[in-house]
Amino acid sequence: MNFQIESDQFLKIMLDIQKKVEAATTITTEDVMQDLILKLRECQIG
Repeated sequence: MNFQIESDQFLKIMLDIQKKVEAATTITTEDVMQDLILKLRECQIG
């Protein structure tokens, strides 16, 4: 059950990042990775 919730959160994060990548004209892999790390930390705290 807990794994399912975390998987749903992870999927939402990945979709959010995908939207940002599509919306941005210039974005680096480093920016995406930093955003991913921050969001994963938020999920762990929350």
